[in-house]
Amino acid sequence: MSRHATLHVALDPDRVGELVGADVRVTRLRHKPGQYTVAALADATGPTGWLRLTPHQDRAARDAERAARVGRRVEVVEADGLVLVHGDLWTDPRLARVLHRAADLVDASVVVRHNPLRRLVLRRGTTQIRVTTKAQPDVHRLVPALAEESLAAAPRGRASSRVTRWEWVPGESLDAISGRGDLGARRAGEIAGGLLARLHQVPVPAGAHERLPQRAGWDDGALRATARGLAEVDAELGARAAGLVDRLPAVPVGAPVLLHGDWSSDQLVVGEHGARMIDLDRAGSGPALRDLASYLAVEALRTGDPEGAGAAGLRTGYEEGGGSWPGDAAVRSASAAALLSRAKEPLRRAEPTWRDGVGRTLDLAEELLR
Repeated sequence: MSRHATLHVALDPDRVGELVGADVRVTRLRHKPGQYTVAALADATGPTGWLRLTPHQDRAARDAERAARVGRRVEVVEADGLVLVHGDLWTDPRLARVLHRAADLVDASVVVRHNPLRRLVLRRGTTQIRVTTKAQPDVHRLVPALAEESLAAAPRGRASSRVTRWEWVPGESLDAISGRGDLGARRAGEIAGGLLARLHQVPVPAGAHERLPQRAGWDDGALRATARGLAEVDAELGARAAGLVDRLPAVPVGAPVLLHGDWSSDQLVVGEHGARMIDLDRAGSGPALRDLASYLAVEALRTGDPEGAGAAGLRTGYEEGGGSWPGDAAVRSASAAALLSRAKEPLRRAEPTWRDGVGRTLDLAEELLR
């Protein structure tokens, strides 16, 4: 049997629907060659559950046991020489116990987003609930001045280090409204740059940088692991990614600032309140270049232009907001690294033409390295 047999089934929407017995689609997946493929499932109303495809009966049995421990059950189906396990969101193998312990909080919540084995985002009234497998940094406690700036969604308590409550910020994401009316890519970049500059200037108390998650940049080892992961499913794409990692120049590391950790145009909401950040569960400490390159990489993927109007707008907004823009060469190198770190995203999103998507990502990184 092919080491990618589970992936081939997960990428076949008709077969997935037939095996699960419902009109669902895969929205996110994680593939371990020869071991399993785990995927998030959704229907027309939104996220509904998860599945695991594996050739190993014992792994499927463990998933069933985990669900039973929290009083729930999963379905187990054998087909195509594989075992399929699937269940509702509350039986996600890595999240089930956390959700069970916070049942009084998450019950009756609306599901917003699900990343299998990683996180579940819910909404209950005017509160957002974030459930993760890893501990979320208590950034507002470590950096009290952040609350005073009113630039991000306000925390509303922590049921545990892995279950946090946040203000639900009304409005639309900058990504959704960019291009509408007079809000072009450049103006969107200015808004994002100005807000980011404010975050990077928030005073961090002595000793707090060391207690925040460290996000220095894109680790060479992690980028090479991404290239190896691509090579597992497509040798040519993997070799190309590895070659680009070899060409990455060293990126200078500046003084640490308070980072958002996953900055892009869908991480800020625009409404009557103005523009505010959301999703600070990946906040940390590191060079400003990390957030800047993250935004530029996502903008390049969105527009196909790694140094277009959005990039120019980001720089203008960041500098006008009081931020110090790194050198152009450093920004290009860091943006290329950020793109390479996202090279597997088209596959993780279960895109039917994921190879084309990976190729476009590598094209953009290569353009920045010329």
